[in-house]
Amino acid sequence: MSGRILLLRHGRPNLSRPYHPIPTHYRVYDQALVDPSLPPPKNLLQQITQVTKCICSPLPRALSSLDMLLPRVKPIISDLFREAPLPEIPKPGIIPLPLWLIFLRGRWIQGHYSSDESYSECQERADKASDFLLGHIETDSPILLMGHGFFNHLLSQSLQEKGWEQTHSDQGYWSWRTLISF
Repeated sequence: MSGRILLLRHGRPNLSRPYHPIPTHYRVYDQALVDPSLPPPKNLLQQITQVTKCICSPLPRALSSLDMLLPRVKPIISDLFREAPLPEIPKPGIIPLPLWLIFLRGRWIQGHYSSDESYSECQERADKASDFLLGHIETDSPILLMGHGFFNHLLSQSLQEKGWEQTHSDQGYWSWRTLISF
């Protein structure tokens, strides 16, 4: 099967105040829309000119990012592409949020979790999600997935294990990974 897949991370969420490590911060982040004052970069817009099919996470930041990027394309929305979960922060406010996130993601990968999904379960979901994507490939145009940073990483690994080659990868909001198959 030949084709091209673009795995995009959503734009920066529009949060009214700095993102604080409090027990409810995941819910606040999960319900946030993308910041309209920070549009997608021009080099991303060049990558999506031929996209006719989009798949999207159901989270508002992904949906609003896709609407900003391709407002006329109706996406296939699937819970398979939601972000990989993180456990709650045990002692909010003591350590800066970015350090907590690194620590908690590492612990989650090692098998310590208090969320609904373990690392191995999330990898299994990424395998199912890659099969779902592959079932929607059309050779004449790339397929775009609007998703989330860490889950897109797992999805890319799954696709590479199935013979796809990653030709582009970057990080941050509006980042993307390009995978191709011949």
